[in-house]
Amino acid sequence: MSRRLAQILESRIIVAMTSMYSRAAWELVRAVRGKRSQVALSRRLGYRGNPVTDWEAGRSQPDTIELLHAARLARLPVNDAFERLQSGALPRTSDGSIDLPRWLDSFRGSSSIAALAERMDRSRHCVRRWLSGESCIKVADFLELLDTVTGRAHDWVAELVPIERVPALLEQHTRASRAQSLALELPWTEAILRVLETGTYRSDPRASDCADSGLAGDSTGQRRDGAGAPPGSGRARARAGALRRDARAQH
Repeated sequence: MSRRLAQILESRIIVAMTSMYSRAAWELVRAVRGKRSQVALSRRLGYRGNPVTDWEAGRSQPDTIELLHAARLARLPVNDAFERLQSGALPRTSDGSIDLPRWLDSFRGSSSIAALAERMDRSRHCVRRWLSGESCIKVADFLELLDTVTGRAHDWVAELVPIERVPALLEQHTRASRAQSLALELPWTEAILRVLETGTYRSDPRASDCADSGLAGDSTGQRRDGAGAPPGSGRARARAGALRRDARAQH
């Protein structure tokens, strides 16, 4: 594959992912609004006009802080959503609300702002201002940044509202739930799944054939070389093979 073609494909993937987060943003606004009318929610948020209509139509977006305020007005479990991803005390501002920039930055670890910006196809200046709190972060950008640093934006959303109300993230959440269920049922598969998700494995041209023969097995669930395997491994290999394909699809 030529470098130019790879750049085009990467660019299309970024556009598709950005579109996914934009859809998730307006679906999330609608889910947070619940049975309250758009006008009623706009009034509760202090607007004379009706920006909620534009938010849900994807013509504009609220700041994430504004969405969280709407969620609290609807008595949704805002704190639980944040605690789902981070154990221990949440960073707070002087008025007691969640310090969103500090919370996001806590997941960055050793990753540089430049690296995050490159992964999101954004400017370093933009990402730096989000993480420093110098500028407000829109909902779609928040979801994308959260996914970039944790891979678990879907978990955050699922804790806040029923994930079925945010279809843009439903498939991602379903895949992750399947992986977690398999890891609990057959703990040895967790190590395999972690290897399958690494960039080194995915970049190895031998990986596909190796995984198909070593994990998926044949139709009877037996290794083709006849070597021994843990009890029930035929079913596990089939499921791990499916999860491997899901993991690749996510990346």
